[in-house]
This record gives sequence, structure tokens and C-alpha cells, in this order.
Amino acid sequence: MNIFHKKKKKTGLALGGGAVLGAVHVGVLKALEEKRIKIDCISGTSIGAFVAALYAFGSVQMKSKKSPRV
Repeated sequence: MNIFHKKKKKTGLALGGGAVLGAVHVGVLKALEEKRIKIDCISGTSIGAFVAALYAFGSVQMKSKKSPRV
């Protein structure tokens, strides 16, 4: 048995609490997605837990949308 075999590294993300950070969390998730960094596990506290749950269930839209011209 080879105890030194390489395992695929996984990425975890912990999001903090605080109402203002909710918008920041979405920005961080968007930036990670743009860099094609896959998140294997996500957790959070307070608003971070709310954003993490929405992201985990696919409810947070990370795709950049063009704003309509006025």
C-alpha cells in the first residue's frame, strides 16, 4: 500500500456574518467562478450561511448579466 499517493485537492469556503458582507460574499463567489475555481464545500455564519445555502442549492445567480441601457 502506498501511503504517499496524491489525492485531488479540494477547495472549501467559509463565509462570515454581518449584514453588509452578504453582498461581498456574492462578489467573491462570482470572482471565484470567473477564475474557474470550483468550490467543493461551502459553509457560513449568519448571512454567510444564508448565502452559502443559496449557492449550494444553485439559487444564487453568478452569471454576469448585461445591464439594460437607459
